[in-house]
Amino acid sequence: MTNRASTNRCRCCGTANQPYATFCLNCGEADFAADAAVVSYQLAAIRRRSGETDFAADTAVALPDHADPQRTLRWAGVRRWGAPILAGVALLGLLGGAGIEQMRRGDRAAQERDRLAQTAQAAEAAHNWDTAFSALSTLRRIHPADADLRERQTVAQAGVLAAALAGTVYSVAAGPEAGLYANLPALRGVPLPGSDGASRPLAWQPGGGALVYDRAGGAANPVRESVLARTHAANGLAASTQPDLLDTTALPPAVTPRLSGLFTPTGLLWPTHPRDDNTIDPLLVVYRFADQTTLRVSAGATGQYVAALDAAQGRLLLVDPPADPQQPISHFGLVTPGSAPQAIGSERGGLVAAQFAADGRHLLVTLQESAPTRLTQRIYLVHLSLRTADHPAEARWELLREQNDPRATPTEVRADFVPAADGHSHTVLLLERDRTTLRLTLHPMGSMETPLWQGTAPQWLGNYTLAPDGRRLAYVSGETGSGRLVVQRLVAGAVPQILNGAAFRSGALLDFAPDGRHLVYRSPAGSTPGATDTPTGSALYSLPLDDGDGTPASNPLRPSYLGTVVAGPAALALPPRGRLLLYLDPSHTAHAVAYDGTLDVALPGPVASVWSLR
Repeated sequence: MTNRASTNRCRCCGTANQPYATFCLNCGEADFAADAAVVSYQLAAIRRRSGETDFAADTAVALPDHADPQRTLRWAGVRRWGAPILAGVALLGLLGGAGIEQMRRGDRAAQERDRLAQTAQAAEAAHNWDTAFSALSTLRRIHPADADLRERQTVAQAGVLAAALAGTVYSVAAGPEAGLYANLPALRGVPLPGSDGASRPLAWQPGGGALVYDRAGGAANPVRESVLARTHAANGLAASTQPDLLDTTALPPAVTPRLSGLFTPTGLLWPTHPRDDNTIDPLLVVYRFADQTTLRVSAGATGQYVAALDAAQGRLLLVDPPADPQQPISHFGLVTPGSAPQAIGSERGGLVAAQFAADGRHLLVTLQESAPTRLTQRIYLVHLSLRTADHPAEARWELLREQNDPRATPTEVRADFVPAADGHSHTVLLLERDRTTLRLTLHPMGSMETPLWQGTAPQWLGNYTLAPDGRRLAYVSGETGSGRLVVQRLVAGAVPQILNGAAFRSGALLDFAPDGRHLVYRSPAGSTPGATDTPTGSALYSLPLDDGDGTPASNPLRPSYLGTVVAGPAALALPPRGRLLLYLDPSHTAHAVAYDGTLDVALPGPVASVWSLR
């Protein structure tokens, strides 16, 4: 038997090669027989070098005589080095792709910077400060050290504040800048002519353009007087640093405690009250924009007064109070300035409250009649027809509620028109509390009443407010030593949301944001302080009422602390645009604050008072 390991002969040329050769030294042919010992030797060497363990022990023995050891060894080399090579190729591909993607990202970042710069420049030119501030803020994050961007961002922020706080008025009490300003602290201009630190706004035309304020008299007439100021500014005095006054018309010095002045589409209705010297003053001063003339409406009888003003139609409700206590009859008349009063009805009781609907076609009247042992309260919805040249105005009185209770435990009924988006008030809300039950009811005009909610009556019922969009009611109630805030959606079957807190023990002051999505509250001045109140101010909170998409906020309600408001009136203003609110802290610094507490900008200078004219 021949030792094949020693005769490793080439099949092609017959040359005898070394026992462990893997190719022919003569012809280079690799296709010759190698016995199992050669292959086994080579595989053992591979195992020693690579630590490979997955070769079968009998691999060499199992190889047939015609097996190709070179091919076998090549396959072993692929197994040894193929994976690292493939991984290297993949890594090079990834690095190359990442480099290309990085270049693309750089190009996109440069394009985005150019787009932001163009957007900011166009917005600044158009005074679209919201867009400009957003674009510049993003650019500042990219280039934080750019002084030009910082300066432009400051100007844009002032513009944002000016737009967000439009409709606010503030006063400076002392110093060279003392006076009343109808612009904004961020764009401080000059005070309104003749105003001083004690001046205050008295009436504001919706949309701007006219403002009534009180000013100090001159040397010849030291008495303070009310002044109507008008301006050419398209967006009103609130955005004008130097009002271009067309006229300043002097009005009677003070309004009646019952009413404030009211602008109509054609002019101003200005109610007055008798002077100290008992001289008969007009009941109403009417200023007409068209011809800039003043009309004075005088009393037709002793004690007659203006009870309500109608902004939509420019009319007023005139009341003759009861003259005989035994027969307490109130007489009502409807007056259009320049025309004779027209009687619209007489009812028993003295007038408690009267309110025109937003469209001027309806009137809520609350009357009260007192007796030694009983108290009677009646609430009427008066349906008014419009007066024409051929037909005088007519009135139909609808009795909504009549309560005749013992004086010791009277039933409390409150009525209010529910605001509507179309400007027409089609629904009346009734809030009723007796000894055991609290009820909320909607009275749509021309249809059946809709019960909203009924529950156990609280011991006391505080102030309440309706959202501007007519979707919610908020009120304060409680028992002795405790209080709570209740937010009720005006939908049948809606469960009220309740928030307990120290701020509600004495009846908190409530204000809805103009968009109706937040409720702002604080404890009244002089009440029992809450946990975050101070002797000079009270804590201000904002309560989100929906989750941003119109759906009601989760229960329990979660308020946000905004700051401490100085005690006293004219310390909080809610601008009509509804994005920010303005308040004064105990140091009389004015703060522009977002309703969610994410923005708080301190405005320059000490401010005495702030107002929102809406």
